[in-house]
Amino acid sequence: VSDSAIVIVCGPIIRDKCRKLGTNKVSIPDGFFKVILSPYASPPQAIGFLFKNKKSTGNLRSYAVPVDSVEVVTGLDFFHQLPDSIEDVIEATINIAYWEL
Repeated sequence: VSDSAIVIVCGPIIRDKCRKLGTNKVSIPDGFFKVILSPYASPPQAIGFLFKNKKSTGNLRSYAVPVDSVEVVTGLDFFHQLPDSIEDVIEATINIAYWEL
């Protein structure tokens, strides 16, 4: 990917009834997410990734999903600041070739 800037957001996926660890009952994430936006590409591009909290098997391409899928799992709206005409398109699809996975 060649762009002047990219936006990366990542974090844990924690459910209401997740496992707890230790006396402080630290939540153990079920998985992790990452979304990446290339806002200055023409057209802008976005990609999401969903990972389970276990040893990874397979290549990065096997974890790639549309950003909409990450939003469903996390309940977050990542690129709401973009015009809907752009947000709706880039969050619904992924262009694997653009990301060179």
